[in-house]
Amino acid sequence: MVKISIICTNYNKKPWIAEAIQSFLNQKCQFDYEIILVDDASTDGSDLIIRDYAEKYPDRIKAFFNKTNKGITATWISVCKEVSGDYIARCDGDDYWTDSEKLQKQINLLESNQESKWSCTDFDIISESGQLLHTKAIKNGIIRKMSSFEEELAYKGMTMSSSWLVETQLMKEVNDLIAPDAVDDTFNLQLELFNKTKLSFLEDSTVVYRLHDGSDSHPLSVEKAKQRFERLKETQLEYLQKNASADTALISSYLISEVSEQEKIIYEQRNQINKNSQLIQDLETNKSQLEKNIEQLRQEMDELEHKRDFWLNEYNMVVNSRRWKIPTKVINFFRRK
Repeated sequence: MVKISIICTNYNKKPWIAEAIQSFLNQKCQFDYEIILVDDASTDGSDLIIRDYAEKYPDRIKAFFNKTNKGITATWISVCKEVSGDYIARCDGDDYWTDSEKLQKQINLLESNQESKWSCTDFDIISESGQLLHTKAIKNGIIRKMSSFEEELAYKGMTMSSSWLVETQLMKEVNDLIAPDAVDDTFNLQLELFNKTKLSFLEDSTVVYRLHDGSDSHPLSVEKAKQRFERLKETQLEYLQKNASADTALISSYLISEVSEQEKIIYEQRNQINKNSQLIQDLETNKSQLEKNIEQLRQEMDELEHKRDFWLNEYNMVVNSRRWKIPTKVINFFRRK
């Protein structure tokens, strides 16, 4: 009987999808698990890699292929209906698991805590090319640890969805509560999950998160970033209004603290900008003075070259004159004697 259904969503993750799938196959568990791969109409050939794995491991892997691109949220909601396991583990197609006992550790954690139906773990962060950027991002303070609805709402936190293990029935319930076109499905899902259960945190780093510049969560365009922040703000306001049991005083204290920290950062950045501006101004002044010095040196060199040419010409006139040649011949004659 299947205990865990691993769901991996993929859209144009060809360079990384095989590494993700292999990390699922490497899991060592005392129970059975299935791997569900869903491709959202990729155009880079990554769907072919998924087909190959599904054919190679038919008893372990189920594969689904969207005919048209539905987006991550709609794809996630749909594929969760295909699971057989008591729990759902999530991993995006460009991330992968680094601990072969990840699932076993999380099952042990959840089954020892009846109040919790949701678990996440610490994680490492790598670049798009695979360069290690940070280890244990939560423990080392790169990412703030989330433990409540209030924290999640205020900080728009990250519990690292590629490390999630959630009771299946609960996951399906919260899926029904979010919009298929949510700007960030994991933000909405986290808010709903915090509303319904406690989060169990495994301190071990079991996953790597691949950071992509230009992705939906890290847009390079200022306009796209503004649009994302605006929609996230709308989501925050929506959940604040519909969650009557939320501790608004606590949320306010989090937000006040966050604003204060941001103000400090902005002040430091502004101060550094002012210092840099003064430095640039000083460099410009020095550059102007250097240019004047260089011009003066050029003039002096021109004068020296002019004098050199003058005296060289005088010298040549002397040594080539008849008055100079006759004495020189006499001197050389006596030298030979």
